Amino acid sequence: MLMTMTSIRRAALCIGMLLSASARISAGEPFRGTFRGDDLKITLEINLYEEDVRVPGMEMFGPMNGYLRGTDLYCTWYVSSIQKTTDSEATVHFSNELGSETQVAELTLKDDSLLTLRQTKGAVLKKVVGKKLQKLPTEITFTRIHN
Repeated sequence: MLMTMTSIRRAALCIGMLLSASARISAGEPFRGTFRGDDLKITLEINLYEEDVRVPGMEMFGPMNGYLRGTDLYCTWYVSSIQKTTDSEATVHFSNELGSETQVAELTLKDDSLLTLRQTKGAVLKKVVGKKLQKLPTEITFTRIHN
């Protein structure tokens, strides 16, 4: 009986956590969370509502609104400014970790779990292939992995 009650409590806790995450998205924070572009092995961690994201390797700059990094991605790109346009679209300015390149990207939420990043101005994302840099597509689709 004790095992059953423990299992029920765990299940209730998991359901509560899922409902809380879903409520946060529907409560007006869809641009908050961690998204993954699996085909390119890129992670986008963002919170466009407050600066509370710690960028790995750039902790000395304090919390930011987010970053973009990947296994083979050349440089980490951090969010340098935001221009939120609607509940499902935002314009974000990224700078690379060296501060030498910038880009502007439009983020579009397709639903609660899909986000598209489309680069509109500035430097193009590149990945390391062998000993050369290869340009990435200007439009990348990400899947939400958690809030």
